[in-house]
Amino acid sequence: MKPALEIRLTVGSGLHAEPASPTRVRGGPVVRGYAAIFNGLSQDMGGFRERFTPGAFTDSLKRQGVLALFNHDRSALLGRTSSGSLAVSQDSHGLSFQLVLPATQLGRDVAELVQRGDLSKMSFGFIVPSRGDSWGSERGQMIRTVHQAHLFEISIVPEPAYEQTSVALRAELDAVLVATQAARRRRLEALLGSGSAQRVGRENPRGLRPNGGGGVSGGA
Repeated sequence: MKPALEIRLTVGSGLHAEPASPTRVRGGPVVRGYAAIFNGLSQDMGGFRERFTPGAFTDSLKRQGVLALFNHDRSALLGRTSSGSLAVSQDSHGLSFQLVLPATQLGRDVAELVQRGDLSKMSFGFIVPSRGDSWGSERGQMIRTVHQAHLFEISIVPEPAYEQTSVALRAELDAVLVATQAARRRRLEALLGSGSAQRVGRENPRGLRPNGGGGVSGGA
């Protein structure tokens, strides 16, 4: 099954706008911030939480371009890495970006709303390749850790709500839970079997067995 595009909200993006400055790309104010934060756990996503490890986008940034959009709308394009209007890089904190807003009505509106604080959230769209993530349990809660992700777009968004996770991801979680429960059952059965054997050994330490007269006799 082909991996589905996933959307995540970034809390604590540090989004802010700066006045226009000389640049090789014509445009308006510059917007800076973080599109993704490393090592921070997401909110509950319907039975699990999620984190991205540092460097999760390294391979993606080398291989493909990234779009900057307003609210994940491809018709509301704000910039792109291939033109130089968008720069995306990683540091120890997360996935940082610098966006030169276009000298369009949308660009001016976004700049004004960011400066006023009406827009303060970032989101990003990505695909996790095969073996790009792992699942585990921490303090009784399932955690998905993303080690590698293909980044397609970052978005300035007005609403601080997580998008619903994909059907494929929920199916993956269900499979992990089933496997985890099966492993627990096997461990429990092994412990119970070991305990029964130990009890028998304590009750009959010399390996004696009943004889025909109701007594016991030694082993052969």
